[in-house]
Amino acid sequence: MNILIIEDEKPAADNLKRLLLDYDYSIVIKDNLQSIEQSVDWLKSRQDEVDLIFMDIRLIDGLSFEIFNKVGVYKPIIFLTAFSEYPLEAFHASGIDYLLKPLSMKTLSASMNKLERLHESLSLSKHKIQLEELGKTLRNSLG
Repeated sequence: MNILIIEDEKPAADNLKRLLLDYDYSIVIKDNLQSIEQSVDWLKSRQDEVDLIFMDIRLIDGLSFEIFNKVGVYKPIIFLTAFSEYPLEAFHASGIDYLLKPLSMKTLSASMNKLERLHESLSLSKHKIQLEELGKTLRNSLG
């Protein structure tokens, strides 16, 4: 899994990287960005390179929600913050989880498991729709 980290605090970013690699050594950290401006530029040209984004809410140049006004983000996002006042905004911005710092392996694992369950559920739904379409096609061709 390829992951983008948007976090301006070096200790928090280093902790997240360590926890992610402890969770799954095959994870690839594609980049660690520290500002809204860097994030917008990166996401405009390289968003297809990642499967998941970890995003701090307060960055050096403002709230990360400003990113969504400048570029469409279509990857799942796990928000990280030391503040509990932004969960609604996070979920409106494609957030699949909202983790409070300091991050622990327990909370990271729970969040990654949630992502895995969502992937499985969406995959099953996709296959169900494909099977239903196949059934309709077969019924139409036979009758």
